[in-house]
Amino acid sequence: MPGVSVLICDDNPAIHKSLAGYFEAEGFEVLFAATGQRALAVFSEEEPDLIILDIMLPDLRGTDVCLEIRKTSEIPILMLSAKSDEVDRIVGLEVGADDYVTKPFSPREVVVRSKKLLKRHHAMETEKRYTIAELTVLPESYEVYIGDQRIRLALKEFEVLRYLIAHTGKAMTREHIINAVWGCVYVGEPRIVDTLIRRLRQKLFAAPDANLHFDITTVFGIGYKLEELS
Repeated sequence: MPGVSVLICDDNPAIHKSLAGYFEAEGFEVLFAATGQRALAVFSEEEPDLIILDIMLPDLRGTDVCLEIRKTSEIPILMLSAKSDEVDRIVGLEVGADDYVTKPFSPREVVVRSKKLLKRHHAMETEKRYTIAELTVLPESYEVYIGDQRIRLALKEFEVLRYLIAHTGKAMTREHIINAVWGCVYVGEPRIVDTLIRRLRQKLFAAPDANLHFDITTVFGIGYKLEELS
């Protein structure tokens, strides 16, 4: 994929070499990092299109690197781990990873999965809308609809909803939401998120008899999650 760059973050040179060969054969520009701190620096300096991120690094856990990146970016992230423990996989996905591969793995499989992630990411950016059940959010026009009915939201309410729907099915902490909506300059009370969520619920679920198939649920001890109901 000419013009597309991938950052490979793993402290094993053999992993770098094997993955680089396959990615370069597909036309990718390949960037490297052996530590979590270096990965964050390269991400900031080079702005890659995709990240391959090992969960076990010499300084930071890959999950911590992923959390930090997710404060500012929706870049596709595929996580690697030597463990087959389902807990690692679930934690990786909960902190914002898009896919997960356990070692040993086929480099070709990693490249195939990466290309699928990029295609999906590009489609989401091109579409310029988010939809879950009856709820549609149009980021460019700042419009929200439930079915054909437009829902009027204040700016910060809209931005919180946009962030949640962009991470549908994932539990997002108050810190995540604050960083996404206000940025790192915010120094107020984190419970402002609770207030905005309460107002969002009031506006989205105003009709007591509405049979909607989505909800903003509280994930106790973590934060909030927008999810589709079965």
